[in-house]
Amino acid sequence: MIQQLLKDCFRQAKRETEVSSKTGLCKYLADRVTEDYGYSVSYKTLERLYNGYILETVPQPEIKNQLLQKLAKYRGFQDYADYTSRNLERSSKTSGATPRLNITAYVLIGIIFLALVGYPLYKEYSKPNCMTWVDDHYEKKNAVAMAQKDLTNSVSGK
Repeated sequence: MIQQLLKDCFRQAKRETEVSSKTGLCKYLADRVTEDYGYSVSYKTLERLYNGYILETVPQPEIKNQLLQKLAKYRGFQDYADYTSRNLERSSKTSGATPRLNITAYVLIGIIFLALVGYPLYKEYSKPNCMTWVDDHYEKKNAVAMAQKDLTNSVSGK
């Protein structure tokens, strides 16, 4: 939940300022927390948190409880507990609304696709063909049709 709070805070900071660099966002957010909520935090601390929780390029550093409280207030909540409870409610409501396909569904879709595409191709290319000499060249003929023609000719006596 800490990671989500930090992502939300940096998204909000990006909306509130024209700065888009990591350092610029960290400086802006440090100024907001210090000036608006009276909690002194350096932009370097926020940069370490950004690297650990958002970019995940370093191990996630410890974050002080007071900073969590102030970041939750920055997002418009009473405190971090309020942020957590409201986000859990929101995530449980949305998780039920959009079920994800599991692996069985993907396998079934794949089998149906192969059947729909593969069977016509199999029927077309599995016909027995043969080459027969016609006058001065070879022609590709359907072996089944030739056999039926020969059978018809032999039955009729030709």
